[in-house]
Amino acid sequence: MNILLTGGAGLIGMAARETLAGAGHAVTAVDITDFGRGDTMLRIVGLDDSLQPGQELTVRATAEDGTVKEFQATAKINTPVELEYYRNGGILPTVLRNQGVPRVVWSGPSGNHQNGLAE
Repeated sequence: MNILLTGGAGLIGMAARETLAGAGHAVTAVDITDFGRGDTMLRIVGLDDSLQPGQELTVRATAEDGTVKEFQATAKINTPVELEYYRNGGILPTVLRNQGVPRVVWSGPSGNHQNGLAE
């Protein structure tokens, strides 16, 4: 299986890469240090409303200088339930949506985030 591993330069990422490769998987690790700086832009082609469990996707990593790396990866969404979680922004927003909560707002180190759940 082709696996895209983000954060591959960190301690956990390196251990995960070794474990997955040792199990026979083709592992592509992407990290902010891949181009020497943290200016890498990742675009996953096919990550839209047509996404299906296990779908093959194209990943494009573009550095600030325009250097591009492109590779195939399999969406690690294995079931329709996981796809519903993804589309709702995670497990907690899905549970809250099913309980009738219309919107979730949370704060973190990168600022405030919103997930409009009900239309």
